[in-house]
Amino acid sequence: MFQNPDATRGDEVPAGIPWSAGALVDRAGLKGAAIGGARVSPTHGNFIVNDGTAGARDIRQLIERCRAAVREQFGVELREEIVYLGDFD
Repeated sequence: MFQNPDATRGDEVPAGIPWSAGALVDRAGLKGAAIGGARVSPTHGNFIVNDGTAGARDIRQLIERCRAAVREQFGVELREEIVYLGDFD
């Protein structure tokens, strides 16, 4: 879902945390977090899985929850690796 932080873009990651979007989401305590049918994978923090019932809004809200938690806890702004198509309202 997210690009890994990159020092060449000016990103900074706190000491002791890998330069990995998945690691940041994991350390923010969001592995397994869910909104509707969308869930952060319990295996890898940089994947969102759909249990078959998630709509676009569920997925988008979960992405925003992850971004906000990582920003608040570590001061890192996660950039998305995906392209949105359609309406998410």
